[in-house]
Amino acid sequence: MSNIKFYPNSSSVNDFLLELVNENKSDKTVKAYSHDLHLFFQFISNKINVEIEKISVNDIKNITKSDITAFLIKESNLSASSKSRHVSSIKGFFKYMLDNKLISENPSELIKKPKTNKTLPKYLSLSESKELLNTVKNNEGKNRNRERDFAIITIFLNCGLRLNELVNLDLNSIKDGTVKVFGKGSKERKIALNDACIKALDNYLKTRNDKENALFLSENKTRIGERRVQEVVKGYLSDIGCGDLSTHKIRHTSATLLYQYANADIIALQEFLGHSSPTTTSIYTHTNNENQRNIVNKSPLNF
Repeated sequence: MSNIKFYPNSSSVNDFLLELVNENKSDKTVKAYSHDLHLFFQFISNKINVEIEKISVNDIKNITKSDITAFLIKESNLSASSKSRHVSSIKGFFKYMLDNKLISENPSELIKKPKTNKTLPKYLSLSESKELLNTVKNNEGKNRNRERDFAIITIFLNCGLRLNELVNLDLNSIKDGTVKVFGKGSKERKIALNDACIKALDNYLKTRNDKENALFLSENKTRIGERRVQEVVKGYLSDIGCGDLSTHKIRHTSATLLYQYANADIIALQEFLGHSSPTTTSIYTHTNNENQRNIVNKSPLNF
């Protein structure tokens, strides 16, 4: 919970943030909401000429829809996604206040989120994915962590893990041909490991002679950090001319290739990726032009 902005003299904001923690929201989400609310209440403190730490519940009760709109206009230089998150943070806070009977009216109720343009996620093609794996595999003699790096990228590509899910894997996460993953909100899911994953992990574990429980280790023989994994993956992606992509794009790749080549349906992908809603998963079901052409050509009316 480090780096989260709590408000010493505003118990209502603190209680809201702690409620998010209690609901098992990720640190990233809580930090984002905290940041947004700090900006919002800094705006309110300037408006009513009260130090932000001294804003009271009575001051919060006097906040109007116009105040929220004025704040959002002030932040109009932000991207649509950032503005949308600002609105979510403010609406979440006032809903919490209303639900707990700390206010009698919700000034954010009629505030609408700005529309965001949904873009198709970037991902590696099948040939690029194979090239990435071969680049790591053929790095013998140049990288003493080759087996570890190959296992990391193999797991990413085949299991669609988030970055934090991968670095938090332990040796005992692997059992009976499955990997146990703790995703957002500490939700547990099990993913079956295919032969490629099992072989890559076996080869990597043969290089270890330590007693650490963490699955993937750094040079110092401690649990590898997210930044180091990003650097490792970025290096190999740059080698194949895809340096603009990231570890999260490999998650996109895993889901997209399963949809395109393994005929995975939306529900199976939802469980595989650990999404709480199939709506989130639907972005991975984009199809390339060739797939679209094949679908259209199979139309029963194509005669």
